[in-house]
Amino acid sequence: MREFYQWTSGGNWTCGYDDLSRLISADNAGDNTLDETYSYSLTDNCCLTVPAR
Repeated sequence: MREFYQWTSGGNWTCGYDDLSRLISADNAGDNTLDETYSYSLTDNCCLTVPAR
């Protein structure tokens, strides 16, 4: 998994990507209720978003 870090007025975000450069996680360091995970179908459609609450 590759990670990308972004600092915004909304907090610090860490985003994880799979080997195909698709977003698989978004973690807000300041507010865990904003965290999300993503999965994809075999046709690359984003098919599941799971709040990490």
